[in-house]
Amino acid sequence: MTLSTVANVIGTWRQRRRERRELTLLDARSLRDLGLNPSNVQFEANKPFWRD
Repeated sequence: MTLSTVANVIGTWRQRRRERRELTLLDARSLRDLGLNPSNVQFEANKPFWRD
């Protein structure tokens, strides 16, 4: 595995962590607009960063 590949994987993991954290900050109206419910968000937010 090259250094570039490792850097890309780490970048993906960081992005997932950030996006999942941001999902938890959305209010009920925003979640509804996105077609999500709190249980969907909780499920996604509880996933480890390495899981897609």
